[in-house]
Amino acid sequence: VRFIDGDDTPMQQIVAEPDWQMVHQDVSLEPDPVAVAESWMREDLAKPLDQCRGPFFNFALFKTAPEQFLWYGRFHHLVMDAIGGSFIVRRIADVYAALAAGAPVDLKTIGSLTDLIKEDAAYRASAHFRSDRQFWLDLMADCPEPPSLSIRAPTVPEQFVRRTAVLSSATTAQLQRFGQ
Repeated sequence: VRFIDGDDTPMQQIVAEPDWQMVHQDVSLEPDPVAVAESWMREDLAKPLDQCRGPFFNFALFKTAPEQFLWYGRFHHLVMDAIGGSFIVRRIADVYAALAAGAPVDLKTIGSLTDLIKEDAAYRASAHFRSDRQFWLDLMADCPEPPSLSIRAPTVPEQFVRRTAVLSSATTAQLQRFGQ
């Protein structure tokens, strides 16, 4: 999507193909391949975003050793929330697991944004929507404003870098016991 000025509000416009290509870099011969990859990631996070045209995401894959890769994913909150991000990560994990096992990759899709918008518009025009809306208005009618623990707006960290590690089976079992 990209964002355009509507009559009195911003609107989303669906575009056929984003102006974007995934970055693939082999940094395995660098003295500190992980530092090189993380430096690229920090530079990407620091780039200003055109909030009308995007792209609102970026992905990169860095080869840091013969059998080690780092995957980078960045999304703007205009187009992705934590649940949507978890769907993407789950899909990548499923594809990776299939490839690692030598199994065929399921080429299913989750559908199109156009279909989702049509489905949402049909719901919003339905009696079911009106009933749902009234239910929540009635239920929440006497609710106070939500409390806040902060007296000022939240700050944004200067960098987001995550590191993944393989946990031993003993540590995994301990975490599972703790989770129960």
